[in-house]
Amino acid sequence: MKTVKKVDKIAYGVGNLSYGIMLQMVSAYIVFYGTVILGLPGKLIGLIVGIGTVWDAVTDPVMGYISDHTRLRYFGRRHLYILIGTFGMAVFGMMIFTIDSNLSEMFKAMLLVINLLMLKTFSTIYATPYMALGAEMCDDYKERTSIQSYKTIFFVISLIFPTIISMLVFFRPTAAYPKGQLNPNAYAIMGMTGAAITLIAGLICYAATVKYIPYLPKASKKSSKGMQTINIYYSFFELLKNKDYRAVVLGYMFTNIASAMVASIGLHMFTYTYNLTNVSMSILFGAMFVLAAASQPLWLIIARKKEKKGAFILGAYVMMLGAVLFIVILPFKSAIASMPLFIMPIMAIMGFGLGGMLLLPYSMVSDTIDLGELNTGKRNEGIYLGCMTFAYKMSQAIAVFIFGMLLDLIKFSSNLLHQSEFTCVSLGLLLPVGCFVSIFLAYLAYRKYSLTEKDIKEIQIKINNKRAENEDTELC
Repeated sequence: MKTVKKVDKIAYGVGNLSYGIMLQMVSAYIVFYGTVILGLPGKLIGLIVGIGTVWDAVTDPVMGYISDHTRLRYFGRRHLYILIGTFGMAVFGMMIFTIDSNLSEMFKAMLLVINLLMLKTFSTIYATPYMALGAEMCDDYKERTSIQSYKTIFFVISLIFPTIISMLVFFRPTAAYPKGQLNPNAYAIMGMTGAAITLIAGLICYAATVKYIPYLPKASKKSSKGMQTINIYYSFFELLKNKDYRAVVLGYMFTNIASAMVASIGLHMFTYTYNLTNVSMSILFGAMFVLAAASQPLWLIIARKKEKKGAFILGAYVMMLGAVLFIVILPFKSAIASMPLFIMPIMAIMGFGLGGMLLLPYSMVSDTIDLGELNTGKRNEGIYLGCMTFAYKMSQAIAVFIFGMLLDLIKFSSNLLHQSEFTCVSLGLLLPVGCFVSIFLAYLAYRKYSLTEKDIKEIQIKINNKRAENEDTELC
């Protein structure tokens, strides 16, 4: 299809809220919740999160294969999995944040592992077909970016919920907990609310996009005799021979390592290094995420003027500037605690850069899928997107495990209301330095991406000609 109705773009974007809100809630709080609320060691939390992320990663390509080869009359290739994943994410996401902190350490760790693995499983069942659906709803170069812009807006909203709404609504200070993020009961309420939103958003996406099933690509009638997992991962390395796909995968991987850093130790840094209250953090993160969402129309214009590659690189420059500024202000951390709005311009800069870096990767992958179809005659959106998420989640698993160990190395203690000067400074350096390095590596990867609007139009003409030839051959 060449165009998609605006209301359906919005509804499809809402589906990213279903996937994003629970995963972002877990990403934003799992290390803090595990170490501070449940009282588990940083190394153990790093290991648990790493196990969950590895499992999440290795199941993505498998789910992509399953979705690509599904032939269901009423559900097509994607929609049954969207339904199943929606309900599973809601249930197990809620259960993660309702673990009793009075249980033994072993039992708390066991419950956390089980619930996290189940959440990751259902998120894969949902997300891989969902992402593939967005890639195949439209074949127009610019319209693909437009669809992704709505998805990006709702992804940013999913970031706002745990980092802003939770701080203002669930983590309000009380007499017992002047710092609301230390209140164990707040996490259970947050988990139940997030589960309800996940359920509603997933059903909206399903209801609005199910009518497109007759127009979406179908699974090949020449189905495989059986799925061999090793062949799926071999296919991933075959896909990496496509230099443009390889550039997007590596760039996306490094970008998400930066996001893993923010999710793993961001709350620690703002709580202990800058001694910010829940209100201050909600205002600052609110400014960043609102600007990331509000900047989407501008990034669409930039992408049309500078092509997708140029727009992403600009976003990387802006994000790296923000990381450098966080290093510059670290010596003034004591003063910033009393005037947190001093950080506002930096958060605004980061928000604008984030808007560009979130918008473009999936639109670029859709273009590389066209190139892959031209070269191989196969169109497997699920495998392309599953392998993409496999790469970055594996890197995230390693990164989060390292961050958990670093918390112990810098002598972070969940039993202390105020950390040592060494710990506070270390937290203040780990995040911006790590983000700068990761985003710089993403910039180097995306520089090798070469597809332009002209290239995609020519590729699609060749694909349509091949399809017509095949149809004529079958008729004969």
